[in-house]
Amino acid sequence: MEQDNHKRLAETQEKENSRSIRDFIVPSSALTKLTAAELSLVYHGVRHGYSYISQSCTFDLLKKIFGESYIGQNICCGKTKARELSVNVLVVEQPFESAEAIVKTIHHVLKKHNLNIEKLTSIGADNINTNYGRYHSVFSIMKLEILNLFKGNCFCHILSNSVKTSHHYLPVDVESYLSQLYSHFSSSSKRVAELKEYFEFVEEDYLRLLQHIKIRWLSLYNSIDRLLKVYDPLSSYFFENDKENEDQTTYPQIIINFFSSTVSKCTLHFLHQVLFDIQLKNLELQQYSTSFADLHRIITSLLKKLNDRLEQKYFGHHTRSILNSMSKDDQEKTISSFTQYLSNVIKYINKYYEEHSLLAETLSIFGIIEIDQIKFDQIERCVNILKLELDHDQLFEEMINLQTTFKKVTSYREPLYVQIQKHVGNNNFIFDDTEETHEEETHEEETLIHKTTTSNDEYNHPKIRPDQLWAYLISKTTPNCQEIIKLLSFVYSIPCSNAFTEGVFNHMKLAWTPSRNSMNVETVAAELQIRLNLHIIQMLYRRNSAYVIDER
Repeated sequence: MEQDNHKRLAETQEKENSRSIRDFIVPSSALTKLTAAELSLVYHGVRHGYSYISQSCTFDLLKKIFGESYIGQNICCGKTKARELSVNVLVVEQPFESAEAIVKTIHHVLKKHNLNIEKLTSIGADNINTNYGRYHSVFSIMKLEILNLFKGNCFCHILSNSVKTSHHYLPVDVESYLSQLYSHFSSSSKRVAELKEYFEFVEEDYLRLLQHIKIRWLSLYNSIDRLLKVYDPLSSYFFENDKENEDQTTYPQIIINFFSSTVSKCTLHFLHQVLFDIQLKNLELQQYSTSFADLHRIITSLLKKLNDRLEQKYFGHHTRSILNSMSKDDQEKTISSFTQYLSNVIKYINKYYEEHSLLAETLSIFGIIEIDQIKFDQIERCVNILKLELDHDQLFEEMINLQTTFKKVTSYREPLYVQIQKHVGNNNFIFDDTEETHEEETHEEETLIHKTTTSNDEYNHPKIRPDQLWAYLISKTTPNCQEIIKLLSFVYSIPCSNAFTEGVFNHMKLAWTPSRNSMNVETVAAELQIRLNLHIIQMLYRRNSAYVIDER
């Protein structure tokens, strides 16, 4: 016992026996922080499209930089772990695409969040048979369970398809020409350099041609608009170079034929006029705040404008000038094709809108901001068509109180839109969180307060939204407006566009890049869901973690 070696071993044993088992267990609070740090960095990589290999390298670097920190010492996330966190942790749902599987997923998600499926008001989706087929679709299956279920057809798809199905009436295949022209330059940097040099020679500003993708709603007008801006110098470029190289074919004959044809140029100007009207309405339907209450105004105003063009045969000033320069036979044939095109567009839109016209027209009173002009019999028609069980006497009292409040707040010195904007800024306002999560899909005009949808009058300010106006009035009215809240909740829950879901294609461009083209479909799907379901992820981690994923 007097030996030094024995004493050393005894001291070692004493130290080991005195250590608590907790010394070998990571504290839950530290583990939570470590988990949140790893998930945040993985999410950051997905958000910005970083490869999992680069993320693995970043984690190794962080361990060296922050070696004195507990998280810095223990953080570990290689490419395999990062991918698994994306696919199996951060993803919210991954449903299959059959009607039965989608219905099963709907049941699962609603049950998971303690939502009663009997409270479901509508199904918003695109117009394929899986979703809205007559005999076996998501809607038909759900309709058996919920009798008072409404269709939320995507009218963005409908407007886009009305154009697609009408192209065969045109005298030239504009889509093929645009595709050929774009691919001619996109496949060769040398050709682009020559074109830029020619534009500089003729003292014109060079503008890159835009690609038209047939499955995208808004690409055709943008592609035509860009082509018309450079049409004259571009046509000169092809003709002059073609003459200099008569012995060999320099350019595809289809491009030469396109620029040689007066009818082609006339058709471009015609489409530029008509598609502009359709484009504006499509963009309006894609706004995050657009609801079924706006559908009647949007569609009827578009149909009126298209019908006016058709009846008066006015296809734009440039189109008319080119038509006047044609021979009489060519002019008649071209005008006939234009009228057939417009007629088919109108017919296609009407085909889908007629099914919703009565409901859309009835609910359109909730798309205006002149609350004091709404009559109670209009409110009752809404209640009847939606088949809601409400106390009509109480509803009448609430409506009178709301209209009184409306007159009161509009009499204030502070403009109404300023009052609403202050109310929207309140953290208790439910639309704040969801509006801010889709920064990549929103445009400059799609801010928290949107342009108004009504005619100009003393209360009509371009920053007032009807849904936010109703919410503001309800907050200022006493007693509580329970019946009107039930009605408004139902009305504004019916969608008229599938734009949010279609935004997945924009996110896919960032996720599936040329440098990340080896990812399998499951990984890409997971990353897209992480991007689009950010607000759900944030909500879950606010509950379960002290750390919040920074959406930046």
